[in-house]
Amino acid sequence: ERKAFIALADGTVFHGVAFGARRDALGEVVFNTGMSGYQEILTDPSYAGQFVTLTAAEIGNYGVNADDVESRKLFLSGLVIGDLAAPSNWRSEKSLDEYLKENGIPGIKYIKERKGVQILDYGKAQFNFRAPDARTVTVKGWGGSLPQEFELTKEEDSEFFSCVADGILPGFHYCDFFVDGVRTVNDLAPIGYGDFRIANYFEMPCEDSEFWMLQDVPHGDVNFEIYPSSVTGKMKAAFVYTPPKYDEEPGERYPVFYVQHGGGESEPAWVWLGKINYIADNLIAQGKIRKMIIVMTTGYAFEEGKKYAMIPGDIHKEIAEDLVPFIDKRYRTISEKDSRAIAGLSLGSAVAWKTGLEYRKTVFSYLGMFSGGLSRDGRRGSFDSGDIFDKGDEFNSDIKVLYAAWGSEEPVGKTNMEFIEEVAKNGIDVKHDTYFGWHEWDVWRHAAASFMQLIFR
Repeated sequence: ERKAFIALADGTVFHGVAFGARRDALGEVVFNTGMSGYQEILTDPSYAGQFVTLTAAEIGNYGVNADDVESRKLFLSGLVIGDLAAPSNWRSEKSLDEYLKENGIPGIKYIKERKGVQILDYGKAQFNFRAPDARTVTVKGWGGSLPQEFELTKEEDSEFFSCVADGILPGFHYCDFFVDGVRTVNDLAPIGYGDFRIANYFEMPCEDSEFWMLQDVPHGDVNFEIYPSSVTGKMKAAFVYTPPKYDEEPGERYPVFYVQHGGGESEPAWVWLGKINYIADNLIAQGKIRKMIIVMTTGYAFEEGKKYAMIPGDIHKEIAEDLVPFIDKRYRTISEKDSRAIAGLSLGSAVAWKTGLEYRKTVFSYLGMFSGGLSRDGRRGSFDSGDIFDKGDEFNSDIKVLYAAWGSEEPVGKTNMEFIEEVAKNGIDVKHDTYFGWHEWDVWRHAAASFMQLIFR
């Protein structure tokens, strides 16, 4: 038997046994609950480009014949079944396995599977890990909202280790699985990228999570772009969100929101983990924000021969002088300072802070800090803002909105409030929010939603 697997868009992988054509395929996973008629389903044009999962326990028992087809060819991308039976019907001309091979369609027999993290109730989850030869399996949170470590136990007559954990706080949680003491990735659980490595995560349902979830509203697109960096001399990647009906309204132009990821992350973070495209879709549908373009790029500008630093290279120059002109040329933007905003989370807030302040008179009019420290000298003394904050009228003319948000359990809140109170004496109003949570995506999703409702008004 050949092994096969299905990899979903969220990083979850389901294992099985291959049959049919020996090739890879791409498609949408759908299901059909019919107890019979699999040959008609295979030749139904409505399943074009889809992996059809048949829920009947056994498929293939009456084989395949030339009379039961719906069209001249197979349209589906792949077939997923429980058990493949040998044909035992007098009308059978060939087996289902042979039929799929002749038509170049891959099939997979799924084995009893389960999610790496199954949400059982609010605050309650079951952790599962397939490790038939392991001695021990544990799962440990990254601290913050998930400081616990849980020990999984081997199930009888099973390849799985599992445990049920209670008392888990709502929200986004990174977690690591350890097999015999070695950190590994659970391919049955969602996979993201943080701390400069791939890592598992899961979402414990929250009462206020609908604002970032996929809803039945018009959706924008997320495009992948490559632009040249004059700082590094290399090509850089960026993801660009365009709002709903961008392609249908060629006469419309849009303001642009540049948002940076945090330390140890990369340009897909705000889409993959932050769900900023869904946040924007939902807020636009509710009439709470203007339609806007959102740009996400890698927050590092490594230069040959230079030592790594907390903010490596002149990423600020790259954003303002390379990325902004590229986006203005490539997309239908409103190419004006008052139609550009920049923000970031954690390390990205330091990038946004310096970039926004250095280019406040020519490029950016809105500045957002998510879990970042407000100070005159930037992150760890990365730059000197001089007397910018002493001239309230001039600052307010340059920066239309200065916004800051942080988690209730983050130590940065105290020093940020001291800064906010200090600059308020000079007439500078820092809009700010505190959300329950730690240095985690729950806080940053709320911060992004709030900031987007303040800009381009």
